[in-house]
Amino acid sequence: MWISLAGPAKTLPALNGQARVHTRTFTQQRRDGQRRLAPVPPRGVSAARCPLSMDERRLHASDRHDAKASASFRPKLECVPSQCFLPAAEVAAIRDERAQRLIQRLQRVAADETICFYTNEPANLEDTKKPALVLIHGFDSSCLEFRALLPELERLLAPWVRLFAVDVFGWGFGARPSGLDYGPAGKRAHLKRFLLHVVDGGVENLQTPLVLAGASLGGAVLTDYVLHADAAERERIRAAIFIDAQLFVDGKGFRFLVPPLDYVGLWVLRSAALRQYANKLAFYRPSEHATEDALRISRLPCLMAGWMEASRSFLRANGYTISEEVAQLACFRLPVLAIWGAEDRIVPLSTVERLRGFYRDQSCADLVQVDVIPECGHLPHLERPEQVASIMDRYVREKLLAGDSATVHRSQLS
Repeated sequence: MWISLAGPAKTLPALNGQARVHTRTFTQQRRDGQRRLAPVPPRGVSAARCPLSMDERRLHASDRHDAKASASFRPKLECVPSQCFLPAAEVAAIRDERAQRLIQRLQRVAADETICFYTNEPANLEDTKKPALVLIHGFDSSCLEFRALLPELERLLAPWVRLFAVDVFGWGFGARPSGLDYGPAGKRAHLKRFLLHVVDGGVENLQTPLVLAGASLGGAVLTDYVLHADAAERERIRAAIFIDAQLFVDGKGFRFLVPPLDYVGLWVLRSAALRQYANKLAFYRPSEHATEDALRISRLPCLMAGWMEASRSFLRANGYTISEEVAQLACFRLPVLAIWGAEDRIVPLSTVERLRGFYRDQSCADLVQVDVIPECGHLPHLERPEQVASIMDRYVREKLLAGDSATVHRSQLS
């Protein structure tokens, strides 16, 4: 079984797929008395003590699965700890304790290391019917964007709701194999794989109730996924949460830039000067939040192998162009919570009114709830995490924990 990321260029093996062919060879080597592969080290072990290659880790995970598999057994999801794939020196330089705690909890799926995520529960395939809240970060960012918000959500929602944050394909800290599509289609397919293999435990059509939350361009990632989902997948998405989401700013990308001009643009994008300028623009109080440590955290994904090619693939795909399709969310009767910083200088508050207008046209404006946070910029989940978490807590409880009365039956495209 193979799952295509997007397009015919290359494919990655589905979990428990390709690795089984190699497992027989690996098992035979053990019978012949050859050295057994060492297990993936636990958290707290340095990257220097992670001797296995990506392929070896996949083989090891598959071998352990086959050794235990039975008709009734639900295997543990094998994952690789962050110490094995993050740059140790740069991580050590980060002073933010919230970021450091979150880094310790990041992990990649061993059988598909493009999937990097956080969860508040052990990576297992039990309790997969428990409702889930999935956070999606913004442009060229990572799960670390939620370093201030996740502890607050854990305090309020655990253990009733499973919490996840996923690194968007080509950004964050997931592996970036060459030759793949890192444009919107590839990101959409990757999010679908994450939901299937991590949130649903690999069980097809499980229909775990979900609330998806997207910050900044993560709102476009979320919207694009909903627009292309089938009716059954849309039905289990009980609501969307937009945090200062970019919904109507269509990307121009680097489509018309020929090499080496596109690479020059990417070097500028990765530069500390541009990143710091963006940080200062994003915060209402930049002197408090746009620190050198925040700059180190925001640039960390740029240091991962394959960043240049993955970023070039996304920008040459013209980025997200969904402004003319956002109205479909109202046609689907998808409940929306919009959390916005009143002083956002990147995505203005007028975006919310435009979104609400689409719902008003479909006579369902009551499905849009808006919470505006005063004296706050583009990143309220970093500037006001306690307030954002409190708003999300009430909303998620209503949509995921209130029983059948909270289920909104939405119309579907014919």
